[in-house]
Amino acid sequence: MTTVAATNTPRVLEVGCGTKKTPGTVGLDLLPLPGVDIVHNMEEFPWPVEAGAFDEVRCFHVLEHVIDICGVMDELHRVTRPGGRCHIVVPYFARYSAFKDPTHRRFCTFESFNYFVEGTKDRDRGYSRHAWRYVVHKLNFRTGVRGRLGAWIHGRSHRNYERHWAHTFPARTLEIVLEPLADSAS
Repeated sequence: MTTVAATNTPRVLEVGCGTKKTPGTVGLDLLPLPGVDIVHNMEEFPWPVEAGAFDEVRCFHVLEHVIDICGVMDELHRVTRPGGRCHIVVPYFARYSAFKDPTHRRFCTFESFNYFVEGTKDRDRGYSRHAWRYVVHKLNFRTGVRGRLGAWIHGRSHRNYERHWAHTFPARTLEIVLEPLADSAS
């Protein structure tokens, strides 16, 4: 088991990197593929990474595959340094390809990550020990008339968009960037 320690150099962790790890980053994946630095099941806690070891953590098309999203979000909070960022991209629930992949275990709406974000009504449900702050919170649409129309409707009211228009003008992905908040003293 490889352990990654914190350093003074900016560090980026790519969770579920597969064979497409960005040069200069640290890759964590379940499989020992070329370029993977840490072979580890992301649903086994704790990860072999020191707390606060990374300035940025990237989870691109990974979280839709996990069972224990609350545990993974807590672990992402632990390994992201205070003031760091966690960049997440997941398929949007209304996009047909979200359901096409048989390994997808969850489907995310615009508000799915509110359960982890301070200041949202869903945060009070206690699903996570740690809180985040939204830095970026957006839907990404295809180019063209349908994409522009979906983005326009979503920009007016995300709830109206999701209730009435998401399947007609579906977004491609949900993209968020989160900043970990310090844990409050109990």
